[in-house]
Amino acid sequence: MKRKRIGFITANPEGIYARRIMRGIFAQCHQYGYDAVVFSPLVQVMHYFKEYLHGELNIYQLIQFDLLDGIIVDTNMISEDHVTDVKEQIIKLLAEQCKLPVVTVDLPLADYPIVKTDDVSAFSKITAHVIDKHHCRNIWFLTGFYGHEVSEKRLQGFTEELERREMKVDQNRIFYGDFWYTSGETLAERIISGDLEKPDAVICASDHMAIGLVNRLVKHGIRVPEDIIVTGFDATTESILNEINMATYEPETDITGAEAVNQIRKVIEPDAECIPAEHISNSGYICGESCGCKQSRQYFKQRFRDAMVHSYPNYNDTEAMQQMDFGQFNRSFMTESLTGTKSVSDMLYGILYHTYLLQPFRNFYLCLRENWLDSESVCKDGYPDTMRTVIHAVPGTNDSERMMQHCGDSPLYNFPTAQMLPELTEERPEPSVFYFTPVHFQDNTFGYAVLECSLIQENQINLVYHNWLRSVNLALEMKRSQNKLVEFAERDALTGMLNRLGMQHWINDQQPYADPKKQVLVSIVDIDKLKDINDHHGHSEGDFTVHAIASLVQNITLPNEICVRLGGDAFAVIGIDDYDEDAGAEKKAAFEKSLATLRKNTKKPYPISASIGCAAEGYSHGIITELLKRAEQNIQQDHASAAKKK
Repeated sequence: MKRKRIGFITANPEGIYARRIMRGIFAQCHQYGYDAVVFSPLVQVMHYFKEYLHGELNIYQLIQFDLLDGIIVDTNMISEDHVTDVKEQIIKLLAEQCKLPVVTVDLPLADYPIVKTDDVSAFSKITAHVIDKHHCRNIWFLTGFYGHEVSEKRLQGFTEELERREMKVDQNRIFYGDFWYTSGETLAERIISGDLEKPDAVICASDHMAIGLVNRLVKHGIRVPEDIIVTGFDATTESILNEINMATYEPETDITGAEAVNQIRKVIEPDAECIPAEHISNSGYICGESCGCKQSRQYFKQRFRDAMVHSYPNYNDTEAMQQMDFGQFNRSFMTESLTGTKSVSDMLYGILYHTYLLQPFRNFYLCLRENWLDSESVCKDGYPDTMRTVIHAVPGTNDSERMMQHCGDSPLYNFPTAQMLPELTEERPEPSVFYFTPVHFQDNTFGYAVLECSLIQENQINLVYHNWLRSVNLALEMKRSQNKLVEFAERDALTGMLNRLGMQHWINDQQPYADPKKQVLVSIVDIDKLKDINDHHGHSEGDFTVHAIASLVQNITLPNEICVRLGGDAFAVIGIDDYDEDAGAEKKAAFEKSLATLRKNTKKPYPISASIGCAAEGYSHGIITELLKRAEQNIQQDHASAAKKK
């Protein structure tokens, strides 16, 4: 039976909100045996570097809805900070291409069904804690943008709890901000200046506003919590690491993600049971120094541990080395290692080696467009019809696991982009999550990366993965720049053909893949008396003749062959294919026919003439060099035969 796949469209997946939503989605998908497929840029949608952001957002153009069974959209993250263009892009994409059930979380998206996190109950509980535990009566509320649904829902929880207790709701004690540090700092300045009298407590609708408020108050001698109690919301890492750590609340966002999966299940499997969404995390009020309650030592230890950057980890601890942090990434010197590689092959093997930094994972794939290396080729919107898997990495060290790996830029690993990833539809014993993330340099798309992980592993996509991919992006762009320099070195300036250096590199590239059963066909073309033309009619006429003969050589070059300018008056056409025994004679006849036409149509005070010789043999190492000599000898023999006839 085909495994169901639930797509999740989000942004900045390492952010705490997206992580919690994914935790719920993944837990519920695991219960039902569904795969989860995540499409996400690794930055926020309001990222200041617009060219880079464009390259990141292109990942949404990859989505093939016919490979999925339902879609969950993280409207909060794709419209963060009032950005609307990305949200409109997703609405348009869904309207034009998606016929699947779609559910959005926490914020509306067109007319699609919505599942919301219960912020009202959360702020009712925070308010009750401040009143009952700390006996506060003069309580202020600092919320987000005026009229914003999330801001108003959080405020609603506060006002309803006051009304339930028959306490007055004073509009003068309600302040609007923007969920960021600056809003808290602005309110603190009004208290410090005496513009506002000090309250007993301030309940903030976000941790960042609470941190801004606390730090500015303390800086000016107002004690927290002795003078003013402050609470936050979201249980962010910043709230834990602040000098005065925050009393906060971990929302039930994971339940929202799980319930979104249930809503999809009711449509795609209407007769199947829906398992009630349950807490996967420590949702609820978390005491901190800013409110004065006794803290949960175990909770803070765990959060500190999660945020740690280890200076000197125990490299012999297998479990620790499978949970990489940013410190270990920094010490890997991955960026320097990749940018210092001498060839594309070395770079790809370097990327493969450094996938140990991504552990734990099941599979990693790097998929690039075929012409990613061409410095003149740019892809800014969408993806080409064909992609190529240049790396497939599998963690592990035993031989059977190594046999599954692949590393190389070969057309043997091409696949239709419409598949997104051929392995996505393969049968697997357990469901997985597939993270599809962009690979690009600024707004030029190279391809995408796919990280397959267990649905129930603790660590999700994080800062290590984000910066790991940035190193890959830089390495790919470096190779493109180097390739442009190589192009200058390997091309003949007059004709644009490969020169001898370019020919040798092509020969070297063929050696790992060439089939000994195939034939090698080499044709040599020599311009007759080019020196006489240069001496008696000038070098401009000599260049004209070179161009004219070069065009004839290019015309007899097949798509799977290369044409080379060997020197001043000599050219070569080389191919490895299933040639028949008449291929050389046909090549020679085609050239001589074209040459006759050129002579007839060109009115010059000198004859334009050239000779061609061909040689062929089955492929073996060094055979091309040998056939170049034989083809040249065949020309000399033809000249000798012609001289005898005279």
